[in-house]
Amino acid sequence: MDFSSGREDLTPVGQRNDRLISKIELVIVSATTLVTFIVFCLYAGGSIAWDELLYMHYSHWPEPEPKILNRFAHIYFQRFFFLICDDPFLGARFFSAFVHASCVYLTYWLGRLLMKDSHWWNGLLAVAFYFGSQKLLPYLGVTFADYTVMFWLSAGALGVLVADRAGRLRTPYAAYSLAIIFLIALRSKETGIVCGLPILAVFSFPIFSRQNVRLLCASVAGVLSGLAILAAFDFIVLGDLFYFFRPENWQRLFSFNI
Repeated sequence: MDFSSGREDLTPVGQRNDRLISKIELVIVSATTLVTFIVFCLYAGGSIAWDELLYMHYSHWPEPEPKILNRFAHIYFQRFFFLICDDPFLGARFFSAFVHASCVYLTYWLGRLLMKDSHWWNGLLAVAFYFGSQKLLPYLGVTFADYTVMFWLSAGALGVLVADRAGRLRTPYAAYSLAIIFLIALRSKETGIVCGLPILAVFSFPIFSRQNVRLLCASVAGVLSGLAILAAFDFIVLGDLFYFFRPENWQRLFSFNI
């Protein structure tokens, strides 16, 4: 009985138990992720490649460098941890631990929510596959931009599943949010283009429907918002609001990579 309102709670017992289990599961998974983050911080290794050392340099001592124009979202993300630690190597360990622990958390919920009849052991199985990868945990402490893209891709994919469960997948808000994630991932590394795949999930047939036009407009608005957000960071960190848009910077980027 609900004595505060004088009305009986008519929600089926099974659904009430499911909600309780979901809350308990959320607390357990979140607490486990926090412990995982701490363990990763303690046992993370260090840098192994010149390019990640280069990004660490610009994260700690930021200055314009058009040759890595398409890495600055990764650099800004990493810089946050460098500012907290005031030590590039310790900051890199914390950054790597955060990215991997977050991906463990996201991977669990991806496995958990992939099917409507999935259970907690589906999430654990997904995490087991994550830990079994030879390209992930053995490189704990290595701050490749690829791991940043992996983080954003996981976040976008989970956003699709959560929105779908809430019945809000094919909404302008979902398209807008996923487009921002796509743009940030793309400016972390060119492989971030794969983060455009979750955006496709919001569209439906027929292709040229009025709803799809609204979703496309929301996606474009999300990309523009992502550009504006990163332009703000360019201005705050580098002192150049139009750093990403200058043709000479793009020319140097292509001349360095092609």
